[in-house]
Amino acid sequence: MYNINPNLASLISARICHDLANPIGAIRNGMELMELSGAARTPEFELTADSVQNTNAKLNFFRIAFGPATMGELPASEIIRTLDDIFDSTRCQIDWQITNNIDRNDAKRLFLLILCLSSALPRGGTITASRTGNRTTLIAVGDKVQCEGQLWKSLAQNEESADLKASEVHFELARLECNVADHPITLEYSEQQATITL
Repeated sequence: MYNINPNLASLISARICHDLANPIGAIRNGMELMELSGAARTPEFELTADSVQNTNAKLNFFRIAFGPATMGELPASEIIRTLDDIFDSTRCQIDWQITNNIDRNDAKRLFLLILCLSSALPRGGTITASRTGNRTTLIAVGDKVQCEGQLWKSLAQNEESADLKASEVHFELARLECNVADHPITLEYSEQQATITL
């Protein structure tokens, strides 16, 4: 068994994102200078440009999902842009229907839960986020929804997960963040749909 300190995990994530942002930004600036000097947009240039763009998008997403939630709110436009940059090129699409600004802590929890739901859509699908009053709902719809197993049981029942892999850490972090905020999770699922309410 083990214990995860979510604050320490957030600080580690923020440090990694910060240290990677500078070299990625330098590469992007260098490529812009190459374009201004008349460099041809070869397939290699395009591949590098796409990689830089994708990496920068992931850093922005990870800062919100895994970094420390600072004071203040995030506008819906920034959230939609961040999600689109990550998921538009994948088989999983995000339909963010929350039009008002949301607290950064709420954004952190929802981003972590979106990661959980995206892993439940192996064949792709759509995740819709909506809010009514103080209740937020995430609905994942796809040809095949997989919400069985210990990870989902631990998340739904607020129980510590054991033997986590690096690719699964968002499940435990989502559980801890919801637990700290006193936002219990309700999970319902079928073969084509999974719904998380908090």
